[in-house]
Amino acid sequence: MQNCSLVLIASLLLISGCSSEPTTDSIAQSDKPNSDSPAGREEYADAHKGDEPAGSPSSEGTDAPAKSASQRPVADPLLAGVEFPNVDIHSIFSKYRSAYEASPENPAAVFGYLQLCHQLGVHFGMEGDISRSHLASMRAGEILQKAIDAKIEFPAGVSLAGDILFRYSTALAADGKQDLAMSALRSAIENGFTELSALSTAPELKALRESAEFKESLPQWSTTIKESLKEEVEALLASHEPFPFDFTLKDVSTLKPLALDDFKGKVCIVDIWGTWCGPCRKEIPSFVRLQDKFGEAGFQMIGLNQENSGDEATNMVTVREVISSDGINYPCALIDSKTLKQVPDFQGYPTTLFIDTQGRVRLKLVGLHQFEFLESAVELLLAEGQAKSEPESSATE
Repeated sequence: MQNCSLVLIASLLLISGCSSEPTTDSIAQSDKPNSDSPAGREEYADAHKGDEPAGSPSSEGTDAPAKSASQRPVADPLLAGVEFPNVDIHSIFSKYRSAYEASPENPAAVFGYLQLCHQLGVHFGMEGDISRSHLASMRAGEILQKAIDAKIEFPAGVSLAGDILFRYSTALAADGKQDLAMSALRSAIENGFTELSALSTAPELKALRESAEFKESLPQWSTTIKESLKEEVEALLASHEPFPFDFTLKDVSTLKPLALDDFKGKVCIVDIWGTWCGPCRKEIPSFVRLQDKFGEAGFQMIGLNQENSGDEATNMVTVREVISSDGINYPCALIDSKTLKQVPDFQGYPTTLFIDTQGRVRLKLVGLHQFEFLESAVELLLAEGQAKSEPESSATE
């Protein structure tokens, strides 16, 4: 994280995709899933420069050598003992906090401090510092709840509200504040939180899940989340320009040809990934679940791999090992440059292509996505294909 403005630091802390070159380095993300490509980082920083509150550090300020401990402002308890290489996070945090405290109703000041606290919470969680992660998430949740109560409208970042409030609810629950956690959880879902599985798996919510109020609310929350995801996917499908895509490659397991034409008439997901890519590996369980759930309903999952070694045989062995260790239940092949060039504006890994029954790519996504979102997209494309086939069947009878 060298030579970065604060906004760029924030984006680098929390990006869930991998670079367009194979690397073992992966970082989490707080914004919508994105590629970790250098171009993407620069665009993010440029696009968010105007969001920096008055008094926040400029890119020039963060390029300067880190201050010594004696030169820094008094450390916030959230950052006690924390150091980031080549970045004076203490001064940066102090400036954003001061800007917020000086103008708590200024949308840019609120959003800058809010986003930084949220990103730090995610970062500390990834590092295994759970208590500090909860502290940061508590701070972010309190800031956001005050902003919501004050009806402050942010120029950007509204999509983060649900995630911030969900993390706030887990921090409250971990602190034993079950009633407040329940209230924050309701607010999270009202503000767009859609990771349904997290409601059942977050360890901090274990006690809350046993409450009558949670059990009574869960069915309605599930309905709300599924409807929200459906609307989101419908909007994406409507706005995406379909493009053709085709390939004939070699299945790494059978060594036989693997072609998209083999699955003509089916809804397909093509996952362009690498065994070296952390977010790619994290998404595999979702793809396995999709194949299990929809495999007999006209759906096919396919993996196309970009691997590190220049040797095809070595790459095939690597992929076969991961197929075995990760329980992959769908065919995989090594992607070639001809196939990769068919993907417009390829940004990084994983890249997920959603292909309809006509063989057209209807949606291209970059980065790690939750199972419920992927499931919603598959269900919509299957329903669309069924609706198109019914008139044809009637005409031939």
